[in-house]
Formats: sequence, C-alpha cells, structure tokens
Amino acid sequence: MKKLLVTVLSLGVAVIALSAALYHFQPVNHFRRQSPFYHQTFIHACDQVLGLVPLGTNTVIRFSPKEVVIPAILHDVRPLQFTVSTNRLHIMTEGGKLTGFGIVWEPSAVVPMKWDLSVVFESMGFHVYSVVKAR
Repeated sequence: MKKLLVTVLSLGVAVIALSAALYHFQPVNHFRRQSPFYHQTFIHACDQVLGLVPLGTNTVIRFSPKEVVIPAILHDVRPLQFTVSTNRLHIMTEGGKLTGFGIVWEPSAVVPMKWDLSVVFESMGFHVYSVVKAR
C-alpha cells in the first residue's frame, strides 16, 4: 500500500512539474515576459507594418511574411500571416493549437490616444504593453 501511494504521489508531482514547464516555455508566455524595451521595439516594428496601409482607407490587407520585407523582430515570433488595416495589426503565429497565438496592436477602445499590444491565446486575451500616441 505504501509503495502504491509513493508511486501515485511521484506520478502526480511529475505531471505537475511537466505541466508547469510546458506552460512556462510556451511561446505566448515567452513573448509576454519580454522586457519593456523589447515591447517598445516590437511596437515600432508594428507601426512600420501599419504604414503599408494609407490613412483614411478602409482597406484590409492580408499577407504572409514572405510577401513583403518586415522588421527582423517580427520574424522572431514566427509569423504565419499579417492582417493590416488603417488602425489595427493582427499577427497570427505558427504553431497551431498548442503553441500558436495572435498578437494585436490597436487603439484602446476606452482611452483616447492610447494603443495596446496584446496577445490572444486559446480564446483568451492578455494585455502586454500600452503607449500613448497620436494616429
């Protein structure tokens, strides 16, 4: 009986440790834990991509990272597709259901002149970084 209890407890600890390791090393969590300087640099690159759509148009453009030249920091998140409009950038990353996630750079719905960088993973949105800017 003691041996069975020790085996079950050991298996439970192993499962918890493996789950914690998988959570910690998922790309979405790696992106969220980056420094403020990294996120500022990432936002600047997002603004460069937003510049592909002229102001005042209602155009939505979808493209893969192979179709246009994008800043290197955006390549680091392994983008699969970009969706760009005049005031929003959505980046879908590679990885499918287990490790893929979306990154959104858009104006705040609540605070004027504030822009938010957030990630979407498994139907949950997480705020990452915000800046005040005019556009």
